Amino acid sequence: MKRFLLLFASAVLAAANLWSEVPSLLSLEAAVSQAVAVNVDYQNALLSVERARNSLSTVVNWKGIAVSVTQKQTSATVPGATTTTTNLGFNLPLLDQLGASVSIDPKGSSQVAVTVNPLSHSDTALQARITFEKAVLSAAQVRKALETSVRKAFLAQLAAQAQLEVQKKVASLKETAYQEAKVRYEKAQVTLAEVRTALQEWTLARSTQTALERNLIKAKTDLASQLQAETVDLEPLDSASLKALVEALGPIDSVLTGSSTSVKVQNLEVAAQQARAESVWLFDPGLSVSGSASFPSQGESSWNASMTLTLALGDWQRNERALADRSVELAQKTLEAQRTSSRSAEAQALLSVEAALAAVENRVLALEQARELFVETQLLSKNGKATVLELEDAQLGVASAENNLFTAWSELYGARLDQEAVHS
Repeated sequence: MKRFLLLFASAVLAAANLWSEVPSLLSLEAAVSQAVAVNVDYQNALLSVERARNSLSTVVNWKGIAVSVTQKQTSATVPGATTTTTNLGFNLPLLDQLGASVSIDPKGSSQVAVTVNPLSHSDTALQARITFEKAVLSAAQVRKALETSVRKAFLAQLAAQAQLEVQKKVASLKETAYQEAKVRYEKAQVTLAEVRTALQEWTLARSTQTALERNLIKAKTDLASQLQAETVDLEPLDSASLKALVEALGPIDSVLTGSSTSVKVQNLEVAAQQARAESVWLFDPGLSVSGSASFPSQGESSWNASMTLTLALGDWQRNERALADRSVELAQKTLEAQRTSSRSAEAQALLSVEAALAAVENRVLALEQARELFVETQLLSKNGKATVLELEDAQLGVASAENNLFTAWSELYGARLDQEAVHS
């Protein structure tokens, strides 16, 4: 009994060590999350969003609002004596056209000043908001492109791995067929031409295997570079899982809207140019109205007001306005060109989706035929009319057809992601 317990404990420890050495498999969504977390372009795009958010101007100029405390010491007529005065001030630049300030001294006297610039105008706040919206759109576009690229690379590596595994078995099978053909040739059961054909098939299988090995290395390198990591083991997916991912994207949108992210960004650029043009007046004089009131702790209150109109030769801005209007016109023409380009991209994406759909249908049919051929070969094998090699070849044909279907679903998924990208 004691010996049994010791053996059981050893087995448990060995299993635990084996389990700890098994590498974790990276899922598709985990790969996307990792790429988003480490991608520098996306992080820079998010930083641009935060910078633009920080520059937003609101109705109240919060950055200009200030509270100040001033302490002043002056010498008195009595030698060695000093007088200390502390003033409390508020500065309230509420709007571009309006500002106010308040000052209170320790004796309770106060002074209020108000300045109004009725002709003051600026597109700063609007430009800041447009810049923020453009930054948000650009960040979303970078992330969308990144996610699409990672998903494609992930599936490309899975497809390359599966294709290589099947091709290794095909190459091994062709080698066996060649060796058997040589033995049969020595027994005068086959001709030399049949031996040469078997050798050519083996050579072609090895060449295909070498090409697939290169494809797998490229796929692994592509995904690893996007994840900024060494090559990783991926969580397997099958055609049914890919079909579910495709269906999760919803029905295919065949309407050409011409409203991609680049078009939305250019729409904002048109708005920015229009705001800039509207802020340039043909004649831009300066007008300032100010007033102040004093409320001493003792005595009567007093007030004063003034108005200043400033005219300068530089106030005529005809050329500046003409250039601003020209910028608006060019921005609108660029917008139309972007819409045309967007519709063309949407049409190309739709054609790619339709071609990928047709490929999936063809691969489904090819898989059904491969399975039927395998069943027929099994029956022939039982009746002694098919060799073991022919049976294995038919079985590998099924595996190859399954891989081809997986690749077709991968291409359809990628085409749908591309279509979503040009629509967004």
